[in-house]
Amino acid sequence: MNRRAALSGGLLAGLAGAVWPTRHAAPSDLHGGDPGAAANAPQASERAAAEIADVLREIRDELRRERSSCAGVECRELEQVRANQRVFLRAQGKFPDFIDVSLDIWEKIYDYHVRMQLPTNVVRLPDGRYGLTHLMTTIVLRHEMAMPFISVGYDQR
Repeated sequence: MNRRAALSGGLLAGLAGAVWPTRHAAPSDLHGGDPGAAANAPQASERAAAEIADVLREIRDELRRERSSCAGVECRELEQVRANQRVFLRAQGKFPDFIDVSLDIWEKIYDYHVRMQLPTNVVRLPDGRYGLTHLMTTIVLRHEMAMPFISVGYDQR
């Protein structure tokens, strides 16, 4: 079991524990058997339900933000790199050896590899630049390029 699965399971178990007592306990059980406090139980449970709904909305929004940043096929920059690979493949019959990218694109591709649990094969190229293998193409970090930058694919010269 990896760390991400353990943390996700713990989060869901914690939410279930937070919701379970308020939904399945008798009102008198929630207030220590005090009948006067049980009369206020519907208002308290409505407040608790509203708080839980707010927390769940926050979690949903966080997951949406997480998903919108190169998690899966929702990364425009990664799609641009793949489009450049396809153009080169159609023209040359093979994937390009290299595609240069600016720092922001490099980080998004690296983050994609981490999130999708793909190998992050980062190497130093002979000219001192960093390279990251993605689909048989080495993505070359060009830190001096203006952001965002994605070059056309090219072969070794």
